[in-house]
Amino acid sequence: MEPDLATFGGYVRAGLPISGSETEEGEPIQAIVNAEVTVGTYWAFAENQQLLLEYDMAFDPNAPSGAQSAEVGGVALGYNFAVDPAAELITHLYLDIPQGDEELAMGVMVGLIASVPSAAVHSRPSTRRAF
Repeated sequence: MEPDLATFGGYVRAGLPISGSETEEGEPIQAIVNAEVTVGTYWAFAENQQLLLEYDMAFDPNAPSGAQSAEVGGVALGYNFAVDPAAELITHLYLDIPQGDEELAMGVMVGLIASVPSAAVHSRPSTRRAF
């Protein structure tokens, strides 16, 4: 959580997960590559603390004919707390947006983000806050 990221802001994160699939007989099918996109915003409401809101979805460019190529994902509300200038405790409460005959689903994520400081940071006294 860098101090130059201001009090609030937005971000876009993209990924290309690769997975595989097989037929009912267990024969492998081609690798599946989807494009995942997350759009979010954050607000640093207090020193070393952030709230964030995210929305995600996935796109399958190789979806079979007649199949859905875009999947609405869900929304997440997160709370991040900097325990050190190089470490953040992150938590997200995720709500999956049901499509078709899907049921409502929720999830919780707790994690730690650790940053490796550069040598230049250690060569001078630090005056920065965690956010």
